[in-house]
Order: sequence, then C-alpha cells, then structure tokens
Amino acid sequence: MVSAENKKYVMAIYILMFVLVLPLVVQKWWNRSKKVTKDGISHQTMAIFYKGLSETTTIWELIQLVTSAVEFRNMKAATIWPRVLRVADQLSLDIPQDGGNRAFELLWAHLLRVKLNAKEKAGTFHPAD
Repeated sequence: MVSAENKKYVMAIYILMFVLVLPLVVQKWWNRSKKVTKDGISHQTMAIFYKGLSETTTIWELIQLVTSAVEFRNMKAATIWPRVLRVADQLSLDIPQDGGNRAFELLWAHLLRVKLNAKEKAGTFHPAD
C-alpha cells in the first residue's frame, strides 16, 4: 500500500502520533476531567459542602455555604446589597451586614423579592474555568 520510499515517513508519523500526540491528548483530557465530579461540580466545591454541612446547619449558614462555591468565585460583588439590607430591616430580619460575593447578594435579593433592573441582572453567572 505504501511505496518503499515513503515507508520511513509513514512509520515516523505513526511513531510521533503514538509517542507524542496521543499521550498529550490523554493528559489534557485527564487533567480537565479530574477537576470536576461526574455531575460537573468542582471537587473544591464538594469539599466545601462536605465540611460545611451538618445536621445542625441553619438556613443562614446554608445560604452562605451554597454561595461560597468555587464556581461563583469570579463573580464581582453586586451594588444591590444596600437595598437588600433595607428590605431586611423592614422585615426585622437579622442578616449579615457585609454582602460577600455577587451570588450571595443575588440570592438574598431573590429571597427578599427585591426588584432588580436589567442592568443588575445582566451577566449574573460566569462559572470559573
């Protein structure tokens, strides 16, 4: 099938494919796949949840725990926290005074039914790579 003069080139290509390219492709796939579980959740997030959840976890601790997920780390803090605090004060709720990250603020805004405009809702989720 391969002419005698091209045998060496074909063998060199096969050797390069099996010795260099295939291991590099498998290594890249393996490194990417070991960062997340089969459900697509970061192993770091699973560790946070495993260590933080207990039978005595309160709803406030649960909200803080869920919003501390690694996937939310690159979300910038929102500008809605003062409005969330105002609604919480009107309802006599004791919630943390510092907003934390954007996921935490948006979750509280949702729970307290604070109306957000389109600009405040835009780009609310940017998962970490």
